[in-house]
Amino acid sequence: MVEEVPLEAQSTSVRMHNCKHVVFVIKEKRHAIDMAESKRCEIHFDSLISTLSFRDCASVKAHCSETVPCVEIENSAEIDVHLSQQAVDANPDITTSKIQTCNIVVPPDPNNKMNPDPVEIALPMLYITKYDSKTRKITTVPAQI
Repeated sequence: MVEEVPLEAQSTSVRMHNCKHVVFVIKEKRHAIDMAESKRCEIHFDSLISTLSFRDCASVKAHCSETVPCVEIENSAEIDVHLSQQAVDANPDITTSKIQTCNIVVPPDPNNKMNPDPVEIALPMLYITKYDSKTRKITTVPAQI
């Protein structure tokens, strides 16, 4: 099933809960998109002012054709976020918590003519945090598996 979400106002946030097997098409700039407890869905959107958020979701794909400043993925599995070149150039913040098999897909490197395919980047699931007694600070880095 394909659902086109009508534009009511630019500041409108779109919230989707407990969806299954639905493709959402969200045109025009919106404030935020929040999907919770959903499975096997797709979201196609133009641009967001704030955040694209997934909570307790599985097998969801999102396609951004313009910009998204922040992506949040919490307690979810198999989330693929496809970013446009415009979104990549804006260096979006990507925050994750309790994820499994989540990816960011970016356009191909324009300097690499040998590989014209989009690049899929796996988001780390495990981190190592160390405390430095000299500086009295912690450092967290992705674990190398």
